[in-house]
Amino acid sequence: MKLVPFATRVRMDVKAFPSRPSVPLLITNSQRRNSILFMTAMKYVRINRTVAVDGTLKLRFLRS
Repeated sequence: MKLVPFATRVRMDVKAFPSRPSVPLLITNSQRRNSILFMTAMKYVRINRTVAVDGTLKLRFLRS
């Protein structure tokens, strides 16, 4: 059995995928996009924060 170097296998795997994906890749931008959506939502919603006796933070969302 002939062993194939790891770099060659990786190169072959990369070539198996099309160079231009037909669907836009959202994986890399998903965290940034979610934080932008969260910050946008926070502009319209006021948060009332309360700390309970046991030390947990309870959030109450109030529409402004």
